[in-house]
Amino acid sequence: MENPADILNAQQNSIIDERVIQLSHIQDDYITQHPELQQILNDFITELLNHKPQDITTFAREYFSKSSPTPSLNPLALIGPSGVGKSTLIKALMNQFPGVFEFSISSTTRKPRGAEQNGVEYYFITKEEFKSKIEAGDFIEWAEVHENYYGTSKAAVEDIKSRGKICILDIDVQGAIKIYDANIEFNRVFVMPKTIKDLEDRLRGRGTDNDDTLRIRLRNAELEINTARSNPSVFPHFITNDDLDEAYKDLLRLIYRYYAHLKR
Repeated sequence: MENPADILNAQQNSIIDERVIQLSHIQDDYITQHPELQQILNDFITELLNHKPQDITTFAREYFSKSSPTPSLNPLALIGPSGVGKSTLIKALMNQFPGVFEFSISSTTRKPRGAEQNGVEYYFITKEEFKSKIEAGDFIEWAEVHENYYGTSKAAVEDIKSRGKICILDIDVQGAIKIYDANIEFNRVFVMPKTIKDLEDRLRGRGTDNDDTLRIRLRNAELEINTARSNPSVFPHFITNDDLDEAYKDLLRLIYRYYAHLKR
C-alpha cells in the first residue's frame, strides 16, 4: 500500500511541474512578442565577451545604466524680492521631497533678524571677510543689495550636487543674471507678489525694517520685477504668490518639468 505522504508529495510535484511548464510558456510567449529583448541580451553578451570583466555584476550595472537617462541635478533658483515668500515655498518643497533637495546657505554681511542663526539661514560675516572671499573667487555669484552683500559659495553648490541632491538657491535678480552669464546650467523661477502694496503689507508684518529700509526694499522690488520681465531668457518662468497653496501648485508644475524623475 502506498504511503499517503508519498502520494501527497507526488501530487505536489505534479502541480509544481505543471506550473513550471505554464511559466515557461508565458516567458516564451513574452520573448516572442518582444524580439528586441533577444537583441538586447545578444548585444550585452557580445560586450561581455569582448571585455571579459572579472566583476560581471558591476560591468552589467554600468552597461545598462548607459541606456537610462541620468536624472537632472541642475540647481534650482527661486528669485524674487525680499518678503515675497521664497523661503516658505522652499520649505514646502523640501518637506514634500525629503532628501532630494538641499538648501545652499548664502553668506551675507547684514545682521541676523529675529531668531536667525549663523549657518542656518545665512552665514553672517563681515564686509571685510566678504570682500576677501570675492577676491579669492569663492562665490558662484554675489551682489550688493540693500547696502549689504550676499553671495553663494561655489564649494557649497558643488558639494550638494556631488552627494546626488538638487541644490536650491534663494537669490536676487543680480545673482541670477551673474550665474546665467557664467553659462552655468540652472533652473530659474521668479516669484512675484500680486502687487507692490501686498509686498509692503508683508514686509511691514515682519516688523524687522524701519520706514527708510522699507522704502529701499520696495523701490528695489519694483526694479527687480521690471528687470526680470524685460529679460525673458534669464527669467523664463514666473509664479505669483498671492495664495500660497496655488503658488506652490504652480511651482510643482515647473518642478516636474525640470526634474521629470520626481513624478515617480
